[in-house]
Amino acid sequence: GYFTLNQTGAIGITTTGAPVPSITETGALPPGLTFTDEANGSALIQGTPPALGTTTLTIIRMMFMGREPSTRE
Repeated sequence: GYFTLNQTGAIGITTTGAPVPSITETGALPPGLTFTDEANGSALIQGTPPALGTTTLTIIRMMFMGREPSTRE
């Protein structure tokens, strides 16, 4: 998705799964933008960017099945 300089915008992120996944982001959002996990399998990046530029973000979907996630099974 993209945003337009000095105009309010939003990008929705949707996941599926049971239990409902949480969504997190890593990386610095540009000034004027916020990230919100809606706690229902969706998240929203929204706001008004005051400057031109590009940003790289990592979006992570996590599901907890009654225990902490592990890198080994």
